[in-house]
Amino acid sequence: MIHDEKDPRQYSAESIAEDAAIGAVGGTVLGLLTGGVSALGVIGGAGAGVAVGNITAPQVVVLRPNQTINLTLDSPVRF
Repeated sequence: MIHDEKDPRQYSAESIAEDAAIGAVGGTVLGLLTGGVSALGVIGGAGAGVAVGNITAPQVVVLRPNQTINLTLDSPVRF
């Protein structure tokens, strides 16, 4: 059985910064709509963006170099 895990590409600095930027913009927009932009709202939005990005990261199967994989055939292989 090969197990899946969260996509390691979602943990890159670029991906985390992108999630934070989206959240910060969201926090700013909510602040504008509710009557005032605050640093706390922007920082909270950035933190929420990072959290949501981490939670929603896709599950993938990662095959690493030098990893042994055992295969079982259900029927004979024909060449």
